[in-house]
Amino acid sequence: MPKIADILSLPNPILEGSALSTGANTTSNDITSILVDSWVPWEEFTFPTLSKIFKNDLSSPYEGSSGLKPLPNDLEICNEATWEDVMRMFIVPFVNVALSKLEGQAHIGRGSQCWIGYQKVPDWSAVSPMYKFDDGKPQNCLPGDTKISTKFRPKMKDDPIYNDEWSKAISQEVTYMVLAGSRYGYIATEKHFVALRLAQRRIGSGLSQDRSQRQQATHTRQISDTAAIPDGSFDITTTDMSSEYSDHNPLMHSYEPPQYAVVNYSASGKDRLTYKSALFFLARMAMFERSIGYIYPALDSYRRYNKGFIHNTSGEFISKLGKHDKYEEPDVGETGDEGLAPQTSYPIPHTSYPLTQTDSYPVPSTGNYRTLPYIAGVAASLVLLRNVYRAIKTMVRRTTTILSIKATMRPEAEKKNLLPNRRRLGLQKSALWLRLQSGLPNRRRLGLQKSAS
Repeated sequence: MPKIADILSLPNPILEGSALSTGANTTSNDITSILVDSWVPWEEFTFPTLSKIFKNDLSSPYEGSSGLKPLPNDLEICNEATWEDVMRMFIVPFVNVALSKLEGQAHIGRGSQCWIGYQKVPDWSAVSPMYKFDDGKPQNCLPGDTKISTKFRPKMKDDPIYNDEWSKAISQEVTYMVLAGSRYGYIATEKHFVALRLAQRRIGSGLSQDRSQRQQATHTRQISDTAAIPDGSFDITTTDMSSEYSDHNPLMHSYEPPQYAVVNYSASGKDRLTYKSALFFLARMAMFERSIGYIYPALDSYRRYNKGFIHNTSGEFISKLGKHDKYEEPDVGETGDEGLAPQTSYPIPHTSYPLTQTDSYPVPSTGNYRTLPYIAGVAASLVLLRNVYRAIKTMVRRTTTILSIKATMRPEAEKKNLLPNRRRLGLQKSALWLRLQSGLPNRRRLGLQKSAS
């Protein structure tokens, strides 16, 4: 049976895209969008780092078929919809099968199955039994957007002619990430897979420094009082955006330029990131911690938790750090408003990890599946300590008994050897005298006794 790593490293089908259409991206220059004009490389998003973190996942057996064999017409793409069809048939199913047997059971599907607010619907979502609204509807743990290379390419950022189109595409996806409360997201084209991570900018007021720019927006809309909003979520669709700003509206916070990592569609083979493995890793990362914080610890690092350490990316628990394990606590912010993490548009699910110290970094509860290995480890340690205690107690008892027996059976001569030399010599002479007396006749022995007296 092949391993998950073997399947994720397989090449993607060759596409026919000579008929790709051109055009502009959806505009995001309104008060309901996060405007992005720059990004920075996500240097940690590499195969050596991610494969080390999720090495157990990659070595798990792949319990699925090898997939459908595409027909020539299946691989002809002319717009975003046809490219999305290719992804749903020949890329995403492999990733979903790999995720289905792992913790969290993430499943990548249509973005329309999840509510994120403000009538914005990403093309893709990742759902999990762990993350649900109070009414049972799924939350979008990993929003993604579909583009074609004629409308979005990473190199458009540095091209003055296409920079505006680049900004539209990135701003659209970052807005999805903010509304979904997920630090992770991606843009998928037929040429590249672009992984994204977002962090909040720490400022004094905790609100956006770009308010003046957003207040100039002229976007108008109809607000429905009967909009279907999950129970307990923050209703940003009915917020008067032109009035007083709120710290509880994630769209009104300031964010750092997103981090990005680009993976080519043609990439395949082991020991390198591929299109499928990049999507797989993002989904696995979103199953542990996904809320948007300020400064994140290194991907491959641990923090303290319950008399042990928990991995900052995978959630793996260990009782003791190894020689090469890195220890790094998350940035939990400061006291006051400036230390709060941006509020998501939904509450943290009741089946998720309870929060400690800050809403940015949920950690496992004792009732969560991630703590089962920890509980088992603690139980085994207690049993081991009990057995060691019993063994030491038995050994001490036996040793004490042996010593007491030896002390009672020690011969008189051995006790005499413990006396000073002069005293021991006197005892020896007395013993010799008694032996001499016993060997003489009665009359002679009596005479010696009288002389001794």
